[in-house]
Amino acid sequence: MGSDGEGAVGPRRSARAGGAGPDACAIDCPRALDPGAPSTYFSVTMIFRKKPRPEAPIVHVADDDFEAVVAGHAGVTVVDFWAVWCPPCRMMEPILEEIALEFEPHDVLMLKVDVDRAPETAESYGIRSVPTLVFFRGGEPLFEMVGAVPKPVLQREIHALLRGDPGLPQDAPD
Repeated sequence: MGSDGEGAVGPRRSARAGGAGPDACAIDCPRALDPGAPSTYFSVTMIFRKKPRPEAPIVHVADDDFEAVVAGHAGVTVVDFWAVWCPPCRMMEPILEEIALEFEPHDVLMLKVDVDRAPETAESYGIRSVPTLVFFRGGEPLFEMVGAVPKPVLQREIHALLRGDPGLPQDAPD
């Protein structure tokens, strides 16, 4: 922008000064009030900071410790079979973190199994697609969900398991 009143897309217009030619400024500045005042340009830098999120209580397990972790937990366990190269798996990551934080007080354990690093565990549960979520209660597998699952569906199924409903997916929401 030069001092001739030309902006990036044409002449500058001021709402306050009615767009009165090259001496008008787009914001309240001394030049808008006094055309003889020196030209002043303002630079505003806005910084947005994300709120720090608490660390999600998700446990990463491998072939050697999977059975011990699942069998050692008496409550509900949700196991996410995923892969680093899988875009839907990456989409599910923030959803699973939120679910893990939400249900931590209810003793729900969230596990992640990388199928490339734990192929024996994936094969033993017949995992053919990722992401696949397998739901356990008391160490016993109840059912699985294949593909990216919306957060409300996960919440509904975990609530059903916590109430002690049969371990089959519910047809209708609560």
